[in-house]
Amino acid sequence: YRYSDDAIKDTLTVLRTFQNFRLDLSKYTYNDGRESSLFCMDGTIPVVYKGTTYNIPICIYLEKNYPHQSPICFVRPTNYMILKQTKIVNADGKVSISYLLDWRYPQSDLTTFLQVLCLQFADEMPVYSKKATSYPSQTSQPGYSSSLQSSYPRYSNPRQPYPPPNVNPNANLPYPPTSSYGMPQPGNPSPYPPASSTASISYPSFPSPRLGDINPSNEQVMYQSLLTSVEEKLKRRLNEALEEGKTEIESQMHIENELKKSSTILEDKLKRLKEEEDQVRAEIDTMSTKLSELHQIESRVGTDPSKLNIDDAIITTAPLYTQILNLHTEECAIEDTIYYLGEALRREVIDLEIFLKHVRSLSRRQFMLKALIRKARATAGLP
Repeated sequence: YRYSDDAIKDTLTVLRTFQNFRLDLSKYTYNDGRESSLFCMDGTIPVVYKGTTYNIPICIYLEKNYPHQSPICFVRPTNYMILKQTKIVNADGKVSISYLLDWRYPQSDLTTFLQVLCLQFADEMPVYSKKATSYPSQTSQPGYSSSLQSSYPRYSNPRQPYPPPNVNPNANLPYPPTSSYGMPQPGNPSPYPPASSTASISYPSFPSPRLGDINPSNEQVMYQSLLTSVEEKLKRRLNEALEEGKTEIESQMHIENELKKSSTILEDKLKRLKEEEDQVRAEIDTMSTKLSELHQIESRVGTDPSKLNIDDAIITTAPLYTQILNLHTEECAIEDTIYYLGEALRREVIDLEIFLKHVRSLSRRQFMLKALIRKARATAGLP
């Protein structure tokens, strides 16, 4: 065993609390066919059912990684018991409760598991007794009744939570004697009558159990079981509350993250709007300045357009640009002149000789202007 010290400590605690348990080495076969030698704890646990204490036989296999791995528990009915399949016990007798599923060492231990199991079985018994059968008569033994065919009457309800005692009182029992746990028996038979020479086989009588006759150690076990049950319920409810709180916190954190993302997006948009607003204000200031200049020009010109000098209205930012403007204006004027000379020739206002003479002169001038414009634009860095 990997954690042998922890396993020994836990098993010793169980053997001190449940003194009818015994520890042995046994082979365990897994569902896939594998076999392994595991320590097995056999014994009975006291279960209070409808005010009466019953001893339920179980066995517990401890795996190699125990106690860091949950144990495997089975209900092992005797020959006079019938296994009852319940919510926590399957058809093979394997026990499956939430305490095993949520096993966490060192919070979980074997003693607490058995105490919880006592409470679980108290809600629904996993075994019930078989129907009593009669046996052939034989010579009576001392201490046996000569008049009773059986020491226990048959129940009308076959699903009795616990079986009657073994037929042969000298047979080896699979578990410690049940009388030490105050095992209840059906009916209240009388004490042993005097021995008789001829009688059918009978059974030893057991006193009817009473709550006051329960062993003090059993009372302590039941007290611990109840305490563990309450603790488990409180832990379960606390875990549920914690899970709900955790879910709520995660939901609120998700909402907070979404709000932060939305806040960041809004801040970016507000920043862009602020920049656009500043840009628009700058454009408004520029347009206001230009408008003031136009108003000043308008005040100088007045209402008479003839007083406006067109050459003074257009002012460039550099002398080179003024030269380019003048060259382009002259070139456009020559283009218009050639056009109108062509119209005059078409209408026969002038003859061909005059047309060719003027067109040749204008074209030479236009060529020079275009060359100068190209050179000036290159100097100014214009396309």
